[in-house]
Amino acid sequence: MPTNVNYRANLWALKEKGCTHVVVSTACGSLQEHIKPGDFVLLDQFIDRTTKRVQTFHDGEEGHPPGILHLPMDKPFCADTRNILEESCKELGYNVHSKGTVVTVEGPRFSSKAESLMFRLWGGDVINMTTVPEVCFFFFF
Repeated sequence: MPTNVNYRANLWALKEKGCTHVVVSTACGSLQEHIKPGDFVLLDQFIDRTTKRVQTFHDGEEGHPPGILHLPMDKPFCADTRNILEESCKELGYNVHSKGTVVTVEGPRFSSKAESLMFRLWGGDVINMTTVPEVCFFFFF
């Protein structure tokens, strides 16, 4: 289940190995009619509807970074990387959306029709179960 994935350990391992950039793909559903199956959506914002996931390395546990860190999330996704990906998608002839807001739900169930409508009204473009907390850990890269 998405809730049980140890996102923190996965991202910590990448960081320890010297990784400086991460490009992630995700299974998702569209909340907007203009976003079709097979389209690339380059996320620039997220709406977090999860409740059970650790979202920081700074949790006071032994061996973890000390202190409290309040993470700025006004620009959670790298604009430079999105621009490179957008150009690559265009060169390859893929249908690409240069911006998008993902709604991440806890899972394992999918959203109801009423929830999907609400998420669309909130500005959600796609919905998945994994982008949060991954994006919160990317702050440390």
